[in-house]
Amino acid sequence: MGLLVITCAVVLKIDWLRMFALVITIGVVLSFETMNSALERHIDRILPQKDEKIGLAKDILAGAVLVAAITSIIVGIIVFYQPIVSLL
Repeated sequence: MGLLVITCAVVLKIDWLRMFALVITIGVVLSFETMNSALERHIDRILPQKDEKIGLAKDILAGAVLVAAITSIIVGIIVFYQPIVSLL
């Protein structure tokens, strides 16, 4: 998905500052998702039994990924709104 966003930014000739915002945002989302996956796998390995507190911790990790993803959508709207509107 990140590659598609960067491709669209290049096609729409997004300026370097907005491109930088997109690259940083993509990096943050991918980093959060990677950390979430790694921590969940590690937790499952050391504590395979179900535990309510562990489940809550996993939900919080997933929530952090969700916040990053929602933020990336907002950044995308801010960056792409004007170039897309000017095409119409």
